[in-house]
Amino acid sequence: MKKSTRLIVSMFVVAAIAGGSFGVFYSDANASKKQIEESDKMKKHRSKETNDKIEKSWKSAKETFEFDDSDWTKYDYADRSHFTKTLSEQEKSSFYEAMLNAMSEHQKVGDMMPILMVNKDKTKAVIMFKRDEGKGKSVKIELALEGDSKASISAESDKETREWKVDSVEEK
Repeated sequence: MKKSTRLIVSMFVVAAIAGGSFGVFYSDANASKKQIEESDKMKKHRSKETNDKIEKSWKSAKETFEFDDSDWTKYDYADRSHFTKTLSEQEKSSFYEAMLNAMSEHQKVGDMMPILMVNKDKTKAVIMFKRDEGKGKSVKIELALEGDSKASISAESDKETREWKVDSVEEK
């Protein structure tokens, strides 16, 4: 009887150790996948010269509009999914519809890569870019989430009915 009890206890110990080890391996593998996704930015796939030119155009556009971006989260336009993955499915769809409609109407061949800036409570977004390979006018497109009061942000049911819209477009 004691042998069978020891055998059963030993089997549980081995199973627990194996399961614990597999769990650590599995969580480490998932953690590295998450890091890769977070750090996979378009900037890493472009040359330094291209990135410098794009960043110079962003700086110039912000200066043109005297835009203080210190309280805004900045995204390369090509990395906008890093922002949209934080939205509900309805808000994400609404954001893409408003943004893509505005960009298709206002972006032209030769325009520089835009910058997307989002305020802290994710109710306003600003897209800026320069025309003519960075030598032309600056364009600013402002998007706003309709119903952006603090009360509607905290109410989950109201959140599902909020939609993004183009608030203004300015070129100078």
